[in-house]
Amino acid sequence: MLLLVPAEESQLGALLGFLLHLQRLIVNQDSYETRLRLRVCVSRGELAVSGDGWWGSALVTSTRLLNADALRSAMSNQAVFAVAVTEEIHDDLGDLKPRGFQPKFHHALAVTKGGDIPTWIYTVHGGV
Repeated sequence: MLLLVPAEESQLGALLGFLLHLQRLIVNQDSYETRLRLRVCVSRGELAVSGDGWWGSALVTSTRLLNADALRSAMSNQAVFAVAVTEEIHDDLGDLKPRGFQPKFHHALAVTKGGDIPTWIYTVHGGV
């Protein structure tokens, strides 16, 4: 899934609310036969669309973070939901956390083919 939101900091609160909703859906899926596990990346940057599709630095960064071992290994150990944010997003979050959503991020270095990307990751385990 690719979610595009305006780059203004004022939109981060809405984005966090969306992540909280996703987290609740993933964690509370006990009634389903097949469990869903979800990796999410949040980045900010320029995007453009052409006849060949979307392109831009934010898309490249997000794709590289989603596929990086740092986020994949965060999903090992029974995590059902993992979110990686770039340092810029993490710095802008500050106290912008909706009630009931207090993610504890840990710093990681995502090693990618385009170079190392400093990132912040939090995970949620099933039944939490």
